[in-house]
Amino acid sequence: MDAVTYALAKSYTKERFDNVSIDIKSYGAVGDGITNDTTAINLAIAALKEAIQINGRASLFVPMGTFMVDGIIIQGLNNFKIYGNGCLKLNRARPDYPLVNTNNVLTMLNCTNFDVSGLEVVGNRHTDINWRVDNTDGAPVTQYLTADAESGQAYITVQDGSKFVIGERVWVMGGLTVNNGNERDVREDDHRGLEIIEINGNVIKLENNLSHTYTSTGQVGGAYITTYQTADNNQIGGWTLGNEDQQNGIHLINCHYFAIHNCYVHDLWESPIKLGVGFAAEYTINSVCSHGIISNNRCLRGYDQGISIWNSQNINVIGNICEDVGWGGIVATGSDDILITDNISTNNYYRIPHDNSSGHGIVNEGGTRVSILNNQVSLNYAHGILMSPSPMSFGVDNASLNDNMDWRATVLKLTSNAGFLLGAKYMVRDGSKSESFKVVSIDGNGGKEVNVAPTSRFFHKKGRIVGKRAAEDSRIEGNIVSYQVNGDGICITSGIRITINNNHVERNATNGIRIVPENGFESSAIIINGNYLTGNSNNLGWNAEIYVHNCDDVHVVNNRLFGSFNSKGIQFRGVRNSRISGNEVNDCQSEGIFLEWADGVTCDKITICDNDVKQCDGIGIKVDIGFNLLVEGNSLWSNAGDGGLVLGGVAYSTIQGNRCIGNNVNGILLRDNGNACKYNIVQGNIVRDDGSSVKGSDGSKMTQGTSIKLQDNEDHNIIKNNIVDVAVSTVGTNTVVSDNILISPS
Repeated sequence: MDAVTYALAKSYTKERFDNVSIDIKSYGAVGDGITNDTTAINLAIAALKEAIQINGRASLFVPMGTFMVDGIIIQGLNNFKIYGNGCLKLNRARPDYPLVNTNNVLTMLNCTNFDVSGLEVVGNRHTDINWRVDNTDGAPVTQYLTADAESGQAYITVQDGSKFVIGERVWVMGGLTVNNGNERDVREDDHRGLEIIEINGNVIKLENNLSHTYTSTGQVGGAYITTYQTADNNQIGGWTLGNEDQQNGIHLINCHYFAIHNCYVHDLWESPIKLGVGFAAEYTINSVCSHGIISNNRCLRGYDQGISIWNSQNINVIGNICEDVGWGGIVATGSDDILITDNISTNNYYRIPHDNSSGHGIVNEGGTRVSILNNQVSLNYAHGILMSPSPMSFGVDNASLNDNMDWRATVLKLTSNAGFLLGAKYMVRDGSKSESFKVVSIDGNGGKEVNVAPTSRFFHKKGRIVGKRAAEDSRIEGNIVSYQVNGDGICITSGIRITINNNHVERNATNGIRIVPENGFESSAIIINGNYLTGNSNNLGWNAEIYVHNCDDVHVVNNRLFGSFNSKGIQFRGVRNSRISGNEVNDCQSEGIFLEWADGVTCDKITICDNDVKQCDGIGIKVDIGFNLLVEGNSLWSNAGDGGLVLGGVAYSTIQGNRCIGNNVNGILLRDNGNACKYNIVQGNIVRDDGSSVKGSDGSKMTQGTSIKLQDNEDHNIIKNNIVDVAVSTVGTNTVVSDNILISPS
C-alpha cells in the first residue's frame, strides 16, 4: 500500500470503518474489458486488509464494469465482504503470461467469516468457434484443425493462429468418432497440454511429436485443439494444485464460515464454484472448507462440476441454477453434513464433441449425511441423482481388520496401517453396518493400529475390508427428476443406509431408480418409499422403474409406478433380506414385479406383500428361482403374459392371502424352470376370473383358464384353503391339496 493510502486508512475512526467499503476503482481499476486491472485490484485488497486490521471488518466493492484479471488471490483475511455488480474476467494467454488461462479467476485461501455476493465471474475460456455447434451438442472447442496431422509430426494447422501465443499449452484431440475415440495428445506424465513453441501464420509447432494421426473436417466430428486442463502442480499460497484445482471461477481452500450468493459464474474450463482441493491426498485433507452457504448463484458452462465440494463439511447449497457445467451439476465428494436443496441442475454434459460420455445432475461421492432435497433435475446426459464411492482412497483401499472391532471402539486393528493418513476418512465395509471413521492418530504398535473417531456404532468381525468410502446415512427426498438423456433418474452404485422418499421420477432413459454394486461395494439398508415413477426406461435392456441388483436389505414400499415403457415395474436380481410392499404398479409393458437370480446369487428372504399390480402386459408377479419368500396380500388384476402370479424354481416359501382376479391364462402357476418348486405352502388365496379382463396395451379380451396350477415336476408342496373357480391342477409327487373351495366361474 502506498503512503497516501496508508495515511487515509489510518485516518478512519472505528465508527467510520463500521461501514467502510473499498472501491476497486479508487485504486486504479478501469473496468473497460481491455485494461489489465490485476495490480489495481491487488492494491484495493491491500487496503481491505488494512481496514480489517483497524476496524475488525470491511468490504471490497466491485462496481459496474468488466475488470480483466490474471487471477485474484485473497489469502488469510477474516471478517470481510466482496460485493457489487461488476465482472471479474480472466485474461487470455499473452506473450508475457502464456499460462494465465490456467489460473482461477478468484481464489480464497485460509479465510474466515466472509461473504461474496452479486459478482459476475468469467473464465473466458478459448472457444473461438460457436459454443453451440448444432442443436444437440455444444463443446469447449478452441479451434478445429484445418489440415490432417500425421503421427510423428510436431506441426498442426488451425483456423486462426493469431489467437495463440508461444508458451501456451493445448490438447490435440481427434474427433472422437475416429479410431475408436482414442486419439489424444497431451503430456501423459502430468496431463498438461503440449506447449506451443513456434507459430507461423496458422501453423503451430508443439513441444513433442504427435502420437496419433488426426483427421481434419473443420467441423464437429473432426480433429480439434483445446486448452482444457492445461495446468498441473501450480503453486498458490503454499498449495500445490492439480489440474482440476485450476481454471475455476470462485475457488475456496481451507475457508470457514462464509457465504457465496447471487453470483453469475460462467465459461470455465473447470468448475464455476469449487471448495477444497482434489486428488492430491495431503492437500485434499488440509483444504477442508466448512460452515458455508452457497445460494442463488447461476453457474453456466463449466467442464467439470457446477458447484464442486471436496472433502468439506457443513455446507448448504440452496437455490442455485447449474446448467451445462460438465460432469456434474452439484457434486459433493468425500464431504459430510451437506444440504443440497431447491436447486435446478439441468443439461449437464461432458462436452467433448460427439462423445458426451457423462454428465449428472447431483452427485454424492462417498459422503455422509448428505441431504438432496426438493431439487429440479432434468435433461442431464447420464444420471439425474447419483450416489457412488469416493474417488479418493487416501492411500488405502483394501486393508483389513486383524481383530474384531467392538461396539464403541476407537481403534482399527489392522493387518498393516501402512498408507493411512492423519485426518483422512476411511470406511469399514460391513454391509448395512458399514461406517466411516476419521484417523486421529496412527499408532506405532508394530504398524498395525490406527486411532479413529467417532466411536464405532456396530460390531465388525475380523477380516472386514477397510478403504474407500461409500455414500452413507444420506437421503434423496422431494426431488423432481426427469428426462435424463442416457441414464437413470436416481442411481445408487454404493450406498449404505440411504432413504429415497417422495420423489417424482419421470421419463428418464434407462431406469427410474437403480440400486447396484460397484467395484466391490454392495449397497445395503436402502429404503425406497413414497415415490411416483412414470414413463422411465425408454431404452431396451435390463430396465425397470425400480431396479435392484445384488444388494442386501432393500425396502421398496408405498411407491406408485405407472406407465412404464419397454420395462418392468420393480425388478430384484440376486437380492437378499428385502421387502416389496404397499406399491401400486400399473400399466407396465413387461412384468409388474420380477425377482430372479443374478451372478450366481438367488433372491432369498424376500417379502412381497400388499402390492396392487394390474394391467401389466407381462406377468403380475414373476419369480425365477427364489428361496424363503413370503408372497402375501397382493392384488393381481388383469395382468397378461402367463398370468397373475408365476413362480419358477421357488422353494421354502409361503404364498397366502393373495387376490388373483382375471389374469391371462393362469391365476397362480408354479413351474420348473430348471429348479423344481418344492416345500412351498399356497393357502388362503382367492383365484378367479370375473370375465371383465382386457389387456392393458390393446384392449383385447383375456381369460384366466386355470386358477392354481403346478405345471412340471413340483413336489412336497401344500395347497389348501384357497377359493378358486377352476379345480387345482397338479403335476409331481408328494403335493397335498386340501380344503380348497371351488366356486362357479362368473
